[in-house]
Amino acid sequence: MNKSRMVIWSVFACFGLAFLVIYLTGNENAENIEAQLKERQGNFDSIIKEKETSHGMLVFYTLRKEERAGIGLALFKEESEGNWVYQDGTAHLSNLNRRSFLSDYIEIDEEIKVVYGYVHDSSILDMNLVKEMELENDTLMVSDSHIAYTFVEKDKKVKIQPVDN
Repeated sequence: MNKSRMVIWSVFACFGLAFLVIYLTGNENAENIEAQLKERQGNFDSIIKEKETSHGMLVFYTLRKEERAGIGLALFKEESEGNWVYQDGTAHLSNLNRRSFLSDYIEIDEEIKVVYGYVHDSSILDMNLVKEMELENDTLMVSDSHIAYTFVEKDKKVKIQPVDN
């Protein structure tokens, strides 16, 4: 009886240790990405969403400077297990008092780019929905409820169209 309890506790301890290692490694990864963004982007505010894709990690984040705010996109490549390194990025600040829509892209390689867009209003700092969208007639539809992005061929022209919800 005591031997079976010892085996059960050993298994439980192994699972607990594995969970702790995974949690701490994931937390370190988030701190590493955030530190790189802070170093490169003086107006960095916070990470909105990290999206791991076949092209690397897309990191959407907010920017803030006085009465201006915006959203940035950074591309990270995994150098080694859990070690993500900044490759490229783009960001824009806009006036918080004026509704507008913004878009940009990052060239991932010689063939592919990621295009993103969003409607910018006073709720930009609360934005947390990020959606990969399909193009409709070479148009990426964006609204104030989410940040839209898509992967396309590098030479493809993409129109960004704001829509009302």
